[in-house]
Amino acid sequence: MRKSHEKMVKKYGLTQNTVSTGYISHHENIKQLLESDVLWFMLKDLARSPGKLYEYFGAAKPILASVPDGVMRKLALDTKAAIATAPDDVYAIGQAIETFYNLWKNNNLPKPKEDYTEQFNRKKLAGDLAKELELAAEL
Repeated sequence: MRKSHEKMVKKYGLTQNTVSTGYISHHENIKQLLESDVLWFMLKDLARSPGKLYEYFGAAKPILASVPDGVMRKLALDTKAAIATAPDDVYAIGQAIETFYNLWKNNNLPKPKEDYTEQFNRKKLAGDLAKELELAAEL
């Protein structure tokens, strides 16, 4: 967690509501994703395509996507289990958290469309690439 974020947590009295684990292994990270009810994806720019979103797809959890308009937002929304907000729209983020909380409370959280998220499965993609390379080698 950035020092500026730690200061903000203290400033607003959120220390009791915040857990900062520091660095954790990728294996532990995936374990925590799978144990979560909703995943929050925050991206302020469109200059990159972070793999984190694809890991979220693999976890098959609803996503709060706080991202600018663009491809990453569309990908998240196409799961049919995401709510998208602008990354700096605090009100909309709060509303999305409240919506997910109410869905969770009623045991009604949405599930991502498996046929959609499966297209991003790295094993499937590697297999598709292997087939294409095999075909290209035969030419």
